[in-house]
Amino acid sequence: MSVIYASAGDTVTCENGHPICDFLEDVAVGKIPDLHKQLGNWRQPEPQKGDLPKDHPCAVCGARWFNHPATLGVTFHFQDGWRFQEGKLSCA
Repeated sequence: MSVIYASAGDTVTCENGHPICDFLEDVAVGKIPDLHKQLGNWRQPEPQKGDLPKDHPCAVCGARWFNHPATLGVTFHFQDGWRFQEGKLSCA
């Protein structure tokens, strides 16, 4: 059984709590293969294919909502804070 990283409907927020987008489906830890299919209901400008979300800070305040540190894998910020996991990012 997979550990769920984000459930359908979970809202990604910036570090200051501004809503960015929602996860459209349940995503298991280590399984983030296609962010353009898994993220939607954008409340801010959507990154274009090929762009990394880290290059798009919150449009309201400039805070981060996505991080990809080499040692922690892909991470998103939610209302309850950063959720860390190991995984690889693909925006192809």
